[in-house]
This record gives sequence, structure tokens and C-alpha cells, in this order.
Amino acid sequence: MTAPTSHCRRALQRQIAPCRDAVWITDGLLASAFERYCRVSKTWNRKASNVPGPLEGQRRLGRRRMGDASTWYCPPTPPSWAFLTPPDLSRWTWKPPSSSQEQTGLREDHNTPAEFLSLLPRWLRDSVHQEAGMDQTSAASADASPSPATMTPADPYAALMDGFRWAATHADDDAFASHANKMCSRLRQRIILGQTSPNDILLLASEVWSTLESRLQGSQRGQRLSLSLCRTILSGLTTSKVLPPSLMDSRFWDTLLRQMSKLPHDDALCNLFVKVMRAMPMDHRSLVSEGILSVLTCFFCAWNRSSSTPEGREIRRLLDIGILGELYEKQQKLSALPASLRQARAISEVLYCGTPEETKGLVSAVHRLVFNETAASAEGGRMLRYSWLYVLANMPHVNEDFLFDAAASLSEPALMPPLSVVEVSSLLLTQWASRGYLRSPTDVYRSYRRHLGRRDDAALSSLFLALFSRGNNETRKGLYRSAWKFLGKLNRTDYVIRSLAFDSQTGKLPVRMLEDLACTSDDHYTAIRLHDLWSRHIRTKDQPQWYPGVFDKYAEAIVRDPRIPAKTIWRVLDIGKLESQQSTLGNKMRRHRGAFGQRRAAVVEKMSKAFMDAPHLSNRAAVRHVSRSFAFLKAVRGKVPDFILQDLYRLVTRDLWEEKPGRTQRLLWFLRILERRHGLEFAWSCRLALRRWRARLTKIWLSKGNGWQG
Repeated sequence: MTAPTSHCRRALQRQIAPCRDAVWITDGLLASAFERYCRVSKTWNRKASNVPGPLEGQRRLGRRRMGDASTWYCPPTPPSWAFLTPPDLSRWTWKPPSSSQEQTGLREDHNTPAEFLSLLPRWLRDSVHQEAGMDQTSAASADASPSPATMTPADPYAALMDGFRWAATHADDDAFASHANKMCSRLRQRIILGQTSPNDILLLASEVWSTLESRLQGSQRGQRLSLSLCRTILSGLTTSKVLPPSLMDSRFWDTLLRQMSKLPHDDALCNLFVKVMRAMPMDHRSLVSEGILSVLTCFFCAWNRSSSTPEGREIRRLLDIGILGELYEKQQKLSALPASLRQARAISEVLYCGTPEETKGLVSAVHRLVFNETAASAEGGRMLRYSWLYVLANMPHVNEDFLFDAAASLSEPALMPPLSVVEVSSLLLTQWASRGYLRSPTDVYRSYRRHLGRRDDAALSSLFLALFSRGNNETRKGLYRSAWKFLGKLNRTDYVIRSLAFDSQTGKLPVRMLEDLACTSDDHYTAIRLHDLWSRHIRTKDQPQWYPGVFDKYAEAIVRDPRIPAKTIWRVLDIGKLESQQSTLGNKMRRHRGAFGQRRAAVVEKMSKAFMDAPHLSNRAAVRHVSRSFAFLKAVRGKVPDFILQDLYRLVTRDLWEEKPGRTQRLLWFLRILERRHGLEFAWSCRLALRRWRARLTKIWLSKGNGWQG
């Protein structure tokens, strides 16, 4: 029976369709690829709609067209009416097509191995020939030390490691370095793709570091290769989305830091240390504190060996970079700095832990290292001291008390000379800027540089002027107190007077700034020196007067201080003797009753109490100063408080209480005051009481054989 034409055509199409090339994939390879795909796919977060837009639709249409064009189609058999010459269909016979099993058996029977290889794709034929050649080479080789090519395993990275181990024992230094560089490059790629577990990374890095130390023994090439491996691992961890740094445990970070401590202490190691600290999880920093201290100890030793001292221009460059942060000049100024200052600025940005308690513990341990290193050195150490104090000042997590105590401990006279004025002002400005105490740090710093110029001795004066011109009242006084506290810890409060003396010649120091400094110093002797500086060198006719309320808190301390003459308080309050003949009484009254008359009177009230209780003043001096207070209050206010009269009474009768007759003129003067205040009758009754008291004391005095004191 003759088969229909359409059946024959379909059978012919199935027979002439070529079989596609196929590659056999093992189950293990498929499982590993699927696992790696699952890891990477977790990090992808494509946020887009499934419905394509116009551009996406055109792109997909083009891809479909290219896919259709790449598919091979067999041209169909034309129908019988399409032939130019009608075929002789009587010669055609039909039989059913053979099955796939029959075709496979037929190929196995009639195809030789060479014919079978000809059916394979070209890349499979090449691999088969290479494997055959390698088998023949390995069978014919009889070398006692096999090369890396003969030990190549299935994993390419394992082959690289075997080559690295072989080169460590058989190759020269150049070949060994080449194998190490190739291994580092491949390791970074595997870390990025997540093909190496965290434990394997630690074991592999430890093996490579030990191999480098045993082979190159601390040479420059070995240190360079070790640094390259550290960079490779860190770069792979920070770049990988499959294996982030948070998956590495504390053992890895501690091993990495201890290995870094063996490398040269240059800027490259400092940059690597900063990157490691930023990549390290915050909860691991307290666990690897020993490794951190080992790296910092190496830097401190290098800083301590420096014989140079921080100069003014270097400190100004450092402040320019830290506060202004101008990108155009940043690299140029940073390269001009000493290595210790560059490294200190970088370390200050990463030296902290997760909690304030952990940060304080870490910083305290580092400070002990600095102190021990400074105490062990016979000379120098100033660069180490300033670099470490700058680290503390630039850290916002360190409070000012810790900074001030650290500076005081490193400024002992037995260790090294004290901090200079420029160093003190730069540390204060850096600490205020890092803690956010300045509303506009750039404006304050530009004003500071404008006032300072090249006069390093006027650094504190320029700093105070910058704060006075750019800050509000409360913030300014708080920063002044902080500066006085720092100088008090260093026992260098005289720096302020010296620095202000440079600007006092120009007369540009505002009196209100000096008043704020005197008020915030909390020291009466310093306040007196500031007032004397103003009155002797700065005071002019067009300037406002000194506000006497500044000495309200210091009046009693000045009177009771035996080192200071008692008349000093009258001088700083600008209160002259009312009985002086230099000017008329009316002019004196108008001057003392001016804008600050009431403030002076309030201070004088406190002074009178202090004059009476001052232990170093004699009775005569105390009466003189209290009577002067009485006269001033009477002239300014017109009325004297009752407690002033009580103080006068206790003073004039002090001899009577001591069983002495007392002084007649002093008692008569007091009775005249009572008469003017309370009237003649009250004064006469007091006179009689005092007369009877003196009469009894006179008898006792004469009975003891003493003379009369009139």
C-alpha cells in the first residue's frame, strides 16, 4: 500500500533533522551551581513590574527574533504539484521510520572510535586529545620532584595552591612571588563569589603567612606580599555580597591584626588599619582589643622615635584639613604633614567601640601604652604626645575630662617640657569642633587664623577673640571655662596673660571679652591681672568702663588673701578716697553714682563683712577699711545697712571684749555715727553703757599693773 504524500514528508523531516550537541552535567556540578545561585539571588532585589513597558517590549521582541533566526530549520518537502517535472511516484515506496534505539545500535555497529570522535563538537574533541596527551606525558615522566602541571586537580584554585606550595620549596624568589600574586588574585575572586567558607579563609591565610615568613624571613618582598594578601582578603570581603565581613568571627580579625603588626609602620599600613576597623563588626572590637593594641604599639614606637617637635605651621595645616576640609588643597597639605600627624588623624576616625564603656576601656588601655612608651624614652616624645592628644581631641566619643587628664599626665616636668601655646589652642579648637560645641566651626576657625597670622605666641588670644566675635554669650562663657579648666590642669594659666599681652599693644582687645575671661577663670588673682592689663595697656577714653560686678564673686577672696594687699580691692573697683582733694566732692559723687554705682555698692557690702573677719588684718586696718566702706555706701546710697553698723560695733568693741580699755577716739567716732543715724538720745545711752563697761575694765587693767591706753 502506498503511503500518502504528507506522511512521507513528515517522516523525511524527522529523519533529516540533525541532533543537537549536548554536554553531560554531573549531579554534583549542578548542585554546587544551584547553591551558588541561591546565595547570589538573595542579594538581588529587583523592584520592577512584570508587565513590560514599550522599551522593554521592543527589547524582548528583538531577542525573540534573534533566537528564531539562530534556530536551524530544514526546508519542507515541496508538494507534488510544485515540481517542474512531475515525479514518477511509482518508484517510491514507503515504510515506517525506525525508532531511536535502532538508530543508536546501528551507529554503534558501523561507527569506529575515530568516526565517533568526528561526530563530537570541536571543543569536546580538543579536550579528549589533551587528556590523552596528558596521560601519555604522566606515564612517561620519571622526575622525582613533580611540577605543578603534573599535580593539577579538578579545582583550579587547588591547583594554584599546589603550585604555591611547590614554588615555596623548589622555585626561586621571583617565581614564588609570581605564584603568590596569582593565588591572591584568584582568592579575591573566590571570596567575592562566596566559594570559600570563613574557616577556609582563616586557615588558608594562616598557611600563606607562615609560608611567607619561613621562606622570605621578613624581607621587604615578604612584607610586601603579606600586605598584599591582607589587602586581598579585606577587598574581597568588603566587595562580596555573598560573604560580607560580618560573617567572619573574632579569630579571623585578631589573626589579621596581629599579622599587620609585623609589617612596616608606614602610611600603607595605616590606611589598611583604618579599612580593617571600618569593616570589622562593632561587637568584635572589644574581643580583639589585644590585636588593636599590638598595631597601635607599633605606630607609637615609630612616633616616639621622631626627634622633631610639632611646629606652628604643621599644626595650622592639620587644623586646615580637619576643620576646613578644602578638597582642592587637602591632598597637598596632607602630604606636607609629618607621618605621625597624618596617621594620627586617620586613626582618630576609627578608634571607638559599640558602647561608651567599651570605648573608654579601649582608649584607657591605649593611653597606658602611650604613657609607658613616653616614660621609657630618654628624650623626645613630644611628637608622640601631641599626636596622641590630637587623636583624643578629634574623637567625639571622648569627653574633655579624659582629654585634660591625659594631657596633664603627659606634661609632667619629669617626663618632658610642657605643651606650647599653639598646641594648647589647637587641641581646644579640635575638641570643641569634634564635640559640636561650635555653631559654625569654619567661621570660628577662619576668624582664628585671621587674628593669629604668624604669631604663635598669640594663639590663645586669637582663639578667645574668635569665640567672642562668632559665639553667643552662654556658649562663649562655657568654652572659656573649658579653656581655663584645661590650663588649670596643665598649671599654665599664665599662658593667657602672655598671649593677651601680644595683642594689648594694638588696643584691639575688647573690655567685655576680658570681663568674660575674668568671670570664668574662677580665680581672683587671675581676674586682678586681667584688670591690670586692661587699665595699664588697653584702657582709653572712648572705651567703656570695666564692669565692677565681675569682682562680686571675688571680693571676699581678695580681702582674705594674705598675699594680696587689702587696698587692691579698692583699686580694681575704681573707688578712690572720697576725702581726697584731687577733685571736688560733687564730681566724685557723680562718678561713683554713675552707671555702675549700685554694682560697686553691692560689692562693698560684701567687702565690709570680709574686712572684719580677715585673720591677717590688724584691728586698726580692719576699722579703717570698714569705715571706708561705710563712707562709700553713705555717699552713694545715702543710707547704710544696719549690718554695717553692727560690724563697726564689733570692731570698736573688740578690745573691750578682750578685757582691754580700748581706744577713746575710735569709740567717740562710732558714737558720732550713731548720733547722726539714730539721734542724740540713742547715742547718749550707748555712751553711758560704754563708759560703765570701760570703767570696770579700767579697774581690772590697773589692778594687773598695766598702764592706761588712751
